[in-house]
Amino acid sequence: MKKILLSLIIIYSLFVISCYSQHIAMANDKNNFFYKGIDNPVSIAVSGINSNKLIVKLDDIIIKGNNGRYVIHPIKNQGSQLRFYIYTIKKRDTVLVGTSDFRIKNIPDPNAYIFGKTGNIYLRKRELFAAYGILAKIEDFDYEIEFIVKSFELKTLENNEYITLKSNSNRFTEDMISIIKETQKDSIIIFQNIIASCSDGTIRKLNDKITVTITD
Repeated sequence: MKKILLSLIIIYSLFVISCYSQHIAMANDKNNFFYKGIDNPVSIAVSGINSNKLIVKLDDIIIKGNNGRYVIHPIKNQGSQLRFYIYTIKKRDTVLVGTSDFRIKNIPDPNAYIFGKTGNIYLRKRELFAAYGILAKIEDFDYEIEFIVKSFELKTLENNEYITLKSNSNRFTEDMISIIKETQKDSIIIFQNIIASCSDGTIRKLNDKITVTITD
């Protein structure tokens, strides 16, 4: 995952508004939205005004930082509007330079992985053992987000009947390990009902499942 760099580079193509013959340029992470529940960096510049003369305020959200570089931590629900108010001091008066609106989005759900693979996969038995359990992550996401798998189920066919075992962590249980040991080539093991916590404080039920075919 890439780390967001707080930069003074102003991307005028992202969001530029005119107010009182001045231009306000705001850049977050190449989008016109911020993610709920995590720190989002944002850079602000106003033409003709030094960054250290800016006063930035938000409705119901604390903003940290100064000199044009800030961090916000939205808590409003997805789809809510986030309005920035940008002021400066002129002749001892606080003057509104302009406002800028952004949307709030939820962090997307992660994918579940076993041995670095997801979806319908083929693994050797020793590779499945080496995985120890299930991981959840978002590929190529600009923020460092931590997901922890809290529980999942293993489903497989044994003696012509389906059995389901549950783990209350991200690791295979002893019973699961025993089942895996007994599997034969071309056996299919399904990992489903995967629950993960996110660093934004939410609990996610992942829509995907992992279907493993044992190759040897």
